[in-house]
Amino acid sequence: MDFRVERRSDISAASFADLRELLRGDYPQVDDQRGLAAKIEVRDGKLVSTTEDLGFQGLHFKSGDGLTVAQFRSDGFTLNRLAPYRNWQTLYGEAARLWPLYVERAAPKAVLRVALRYINELRLPLEPGEDFDLYLAAPPRIPNELPQLLSAFLVRVVLHDREHDLACNVIQVLEPLSGPITVKLDIDVFRADEFPTDIGSLDQVFQHLHDFKNRVFFSHLTERTVKLYE
Repeated sequence: MDFRVERRSDISAASFADLRELLRGDYPQVDDQRGLAAKIEVRDGKLVSTTEDLGFQGLHFKSGDGLTVAQFRSDGFTLNRLAPYRNWQTLYGEAARLWPLYVERAAPKAVLRVALRYINELRLPLEPGEDFDLYLAAPPRIPNELPQLLSAFLVRVVLHDREHDLACNVIQVLEPLSGPITVKLDIDVFRADEFPTDIGSLDQVFQHLHDFKNRVFFSHLTERTVKLYE
């Protein structure tokens, strides 16, 4: 769950320093994040590399089990949850609790982009000769005159919900086979605009994002796949 704001060069670790103690009970692990830019160019026929220290980027607060991460950055706030994912109410409730803490310390003028991203790993019990159509509603299509065996694929589409001014990157990936057949379904739904910073004004926007994410997710699965995870 991501809130993007205009990056401020005057934000430093000191801006969020008091959060170390304030959030210690829920997020005892804190990591400083710094940025580094590398550039490689050709000069007089030789490769020359240069690096630039981009300085402080943010603090990552991790829960005791390492499964929840709250990022307080110079360009916004992100809340990550690793598997097992609980539910939308829990995720949104925690983000709604932490986001005002970010606003109090970073004082952003506005929110420029809000997003939800879900990366799902689908383990598919495909037997030799069976088609991905059994489990995926939009698998890659191979021309009939070609061999139908494949070992990897990557499909990316960008969808739009004009009614709510939303966009969604959808990526399906089958990585080279080395074990159980696993397809990653990566859904990144977002809206770029200018929003007030109070969480109440963003409630409806995030609800629309969540609804769109669910439509995209279930539309990409067949009933057989859904039953695997019931």
